[in-house]
Amino acid sequence: VNYCAVMLFFRSTNLVGIAAAVLFGTGLFAREREAQTFEFLLAKPVSRGRLLWAKFWPCALCATLPIFAVNLSAIWWSRQIALDLPLAPLLLASLHAAGFVVMFLALTTWASLLCRVQAHVAAWVGALAIVQIGVYLTQRIRPYSLFRLVDFDWYGPLLSGNVRAWQMFDPIDGFGYTTWVLVGALLFYGLAWRAIRRAEP
Repeated sequence: VNYCAVMLFFRSTNLVGIAAAVLFGTGLFAREREAQTFEFLLAKPVSRGRLLWAKFWPCALCATLPIFAVNLSAIWWSRQIALDLPLAPLLLASLHAAGFVVMFLALTTWASLLCRVQAHVAAWVGALAIVQIGVYLTQRIRPYSLFRLVDFDWYGPLLSGNVRAWQMFDPIDGFGYTTWVLVGALLFYGLAWRAIRRAEP
């Protein structure tokens, strides 16, 4: 179980999931500006909030559905080595990982609305990720890293069945990491919504 926590989630899901979120998010609006179609996009007879949602949710699905597909396939593979991963904890861990990826996607979408060049979006989000990884690797300030929310100390107990579903969402009496991930996702999405409302062609 500990090996799966490291390889499936701490390593693979974090790396590939964040890469997918940044890949999808950088071009959502910055590419429109580069192609000079942003003005046409805003001129459509739909609200800007609806426009943001229409571009955001397909990317969120594309970034998160593979997390569940790949991790669920690990159940079959685990049975080949007599490990037999439990379904419920695996689904809970996948749900948490998907929330973290959506948070990064919302962050990248916000940056895509603020920047006029797609490469600048990737640079800003990439720099933030590198700084956060540096903070995570420094023992004294590790609790201040976003990656503390998705490290082995979280996924290990979760996959072992030592963290119940309600504890994922209880930041007072439980770990509550999933609550903070969802709060982060809503915060960055709200900032993106505010940015598109104020955006000029």
